[in-house]
Amino acid sequence: MPAPHRTLVQAGSAEDEPALPDDPLLSDPLLSFDAESDLATASVPPAPPSARRTPVVATVAAIAIVVAVALAVFQARTSPDAPPNLVATDGVIDITSQPAGAAITIDGELRGVTPLRLSLTVGPHLVDVVSSGVNRSLPVTVDAGTVLSQHIEFVREAAEGNGRLEIASDTRGAQVSVDGSPRGTTPLIVEDLAAGEHTVTISQEGMSVEQTVTIAPGATARVRANASANLAPGWVGITAPIELQVFKAGRLIGSTAVDRLMLPAGRHDLQVENTSLEFRATVRVDVAPGKTVLAPIAIPNGTLSINAFPWAEISIDGRPAGVTPLGNLSVPIGPHEVRWRHPQLGERLQTVVVTAMSPVGVGMDLTK
Repeated sequence: MPAPHRTLVQAGSAEDEPALPDDPLLSDPLLSFDAESDLATASVPPAPPSARRTPVVATVAAIAIVVAVALAVFQARTSPDAPPNLVATDGVIDITSQPAGAAITIDGELRGVTPLRLSLTVGPHLVDVVSSGVNRSLPVTVDAGTVLSQHIEFVREAAEGNGRLEIASDTRGAQVSVDGSPRGTTPLIVEDLAAGEHTVTISQEGMSVEQTVTIAPGATARVRANASANLAPGWVGITAPIELQVFKAGRLIGSTAVDRLMLPAGRHDLQVENTSLEFRATVRVDVAPGKTVLAPIAIPNGTLSINAFPWAEISIDGRPAGVTPLGNLSVPIGPHEVRWRHPQLGERLQTVVVTAMSPVGVGMDLTK
């Protein structure tokens, strides 16, 4: 049987174009196509991969930006270096300790552990910092818009048998010395003091209070005093064989020409001096309210040498001193009456002033 064939006819008359010869390719049904469906499909090309990814990428980028902004805001609010949000009536307190981790209570309310930074209303507050059972109480005053920093050192182990001393005063900032050594200002904590008695001096506004406290091994002793209280004044009577000027903190307050000087109650360090006699000394007095304390001043000796021509018997202030020449006599400083006496030439009398630092020499010619 002869092979079947398909005749393709172009538009126009059949008589215009001759019939095409049989073509095996054209007769293959696999190569045939439906013109309408294939052309419709070919008229809409598929979208490129980049165009299909654009909406997804935009969405992911927007989410990343939102997350980054949220993280930045959270970090700014929680950063320890960023100050808390303040209103006009707030201040900031920053508390650290060594070692860290000490519990902090402010005005009786537990607020956290060190290091701690937070805002407080302006005014006075009581801060308690506790570490390993050791408490530090800190009265503080917070000012608006300022940062108040406090650092507390805790001694981990005190020497065996030692104790500690807490010192306070009604007015902050009083000077404190323990056993004569300056230790700081109130309120003050002195660590690791040897057990036994210690002398605590609290001074303020020219007045001082002294107390004796006993430290027990491993215990804490507390001292509280008011060095600036308006106590009744007292008096001090300074006695000396010579006239002395009296100074307090470099200011002249009187002299020994009067019987007594009025001073505020408390301890006072006074300076007494006589410049013409080259003498200066310091005296400490404890003045009790309404009472008089006496302060005698010991006067040093100076050196006196006496001579005469031809010779003489010498007496000083009516007491025999010997026959001239007399050298390097130890005599109290101040004025003295020296008398020369000769059996044939008679007597001479002269007042001689002896000074503390410079030797004094005096002579007399009895022939004149």
